[in-house]
Amino acid sequence: MAFECSKFQKYAIRWLTIFSILCVINSILVIVFGFWNFNGYFIAFILPFAHLGVVYVFYIVFVFNKILTGRWLGADERYIKSNYPIIWEKLHPWGDYSVNSFTAIRFLKNKYDDGTDERLNQIKFRYKVNSNLLLWPFFLTLVIWMSNLLLIAFLGWYWPE
Repeated sequence: MAFECSKFQKYAIRWLTIFSILCVINSILVIVFGFWNFNGYFIAFILPFAHLGVVYVFYIVFVFNKILTGRWLGADERYIKSNYPIIWEKLHPWGDYSVNSFTAIRFLKNKYDDGTDERLNQIKFRYKVNSNLLLWPFFLTLVIWMSNLLLIAFLGWYWPE
């Protein structure tokens, strides 16, 4: 079975890849070569953090828009609700707008079904990609900050002023 990403997921993966490369290049240029003389360290640290904020604000607006317009239950959610009501009740114990995160993780790891339903497997794949897309900017910020700090410490030790 071939898993396919949605159009949005493909664009998001491309954008996050390009942005990750730009953050690495920016950090190297700023810290090693001293470009952007106006407080360049600040730019090297703030770029991924600012992007993280933009991504999460976009996500929050997207989620609230789905809730307020009543389009929270898409085709995937309706499929799970109608064909797997026991799993749906475990995933949403306090109604359709609630989510039990621990149960969702177990659901994505095939703990509640046998894995033979192709459509359910496709739904789980899309959910996994979406959760990875939400985690990517967070970990990008963490990695860039840690590498910047190590690079600054190394260059400060190696090239004292």
